[in-house]
Order: sequence, then structure tokens, then C-alpha cells
Amino acid sequence: MLTDGAETTSPWTTRGFRTTTGKETRTHEQFYIASNRTYESYGKYLQSGPYWFSFPDKPNLVEHFPYQDGLVVSLWNTAFADNNTSRHPGEGLILPVDAHPAPLHNPAGGQWSSRISGYDAPFSLQKPDSFTLSFNGTPATIRGGGPQPVFDDTEKYWYAEQPSAGVKLPAVGVGLRVVRQSGTSMTVKLFKTK
Repeated sequence: MLTDGAETTSPWTTRGFRTTTGKETRTHEQFYIASNRTYESYGKYLQSGPYWFSFPDKPNLVEHFPYQDGLVVSLWNTAFADNNTSRHPGEGLILPVDAHPAPLHNPAGGQWSSRISGYDAPFSLQKPDSFTLSFNGTPATIRGGGPQPVFDDTEKYWYAEQPSAGVKLPAVGVGLRVVRQSGTSMTVKLFKTK
């Protein structure tokens, strides 16, 4: 049997343990990833592929809606090993930032699923599409907001009332502005916001 009060340096080592002062600080890299989402190649399925189970009495019937094209900005946060926002709301390994982050409300007064509310996530010079989906069999129109060409990481992109959607950003002063969009080409300006 070995007894060690841990007050002094010990001649033995144990895997997974170390001496500490009681306060530990770790730094983790964070990056922004910007990509131009278009309806080309595999991206064409984003225009008609996303779906919603709209009818409780018809479990095999779905309605399709479009994910928008434009500048997709994601936060890559190496402090996390997964994107499980139910365990760490607003935080994950690589999460897309929604250009229109405010929760979308369904006819029952709750929030639409993040699968739907994230349809207009890209930053763009274009107004997001409006479309109709059924909620428990009742048609409901989801109206596209105005164009949002500017990403500013000091702004709010996460809401507590819909914790599984949105991203908590580090607010370091990174800005991106969509200057031009044409087919598969996009011009983006990088700037400081603070």
C-alpha cells in the first residue's frame, strides 16, 4: 500500500492524473469558416430536398422546402468534440451561424424546429424565400425576412427560448459583408467590427 498526501512532489506517476494548484485554464482555438452555398452539384438538393413531416395522421407524407443559397458562416470551436446543442446550448464543434437568428413561431405558438428555422441561415443580398408548410395538418406560411448581407460576430445569434438553434459567438470583432453574388461566384469583404 502506498500513501501520499500529495503535498510534495511524488516519485511515482499515475496515468491521467497530475498535480495542480486548483485552478486550471485551457485555451482552445476558434475559427470562422465561410463558404458559398449554391444550388450546383450536390447543393442542388438543398433547393428541394429539406422536408417536414406535416401530417400526424399521414406519417409517410412530407412537404419539401428550400434551404437558401448564399454565404454560410460557421464557428469552429475546438473546445467541443460534437455539435450536441442539447448538452451545450449554442455551442459545438462546428455550428452554422443563422443570418436570421430570431426564432420562427409555428401556429401553436411554439418555435418551428431548427431544421426549418435555419432554412434562411446564409448571409445574402437576396431576400429569403417564403413558403407554406403544414403544422399538424394546418397550412402555415413562413415568410422570408429581408436580405442580410452582413455578418458581425458582436451581434446576437443565439436565443435562450430556442436553445438548440443558433450559436454563441466569441465577439472578437470579425465582420463579413457579401458585396456581390452571381451564380457560383461571390465577393465577400472581411472587416473589423470593433
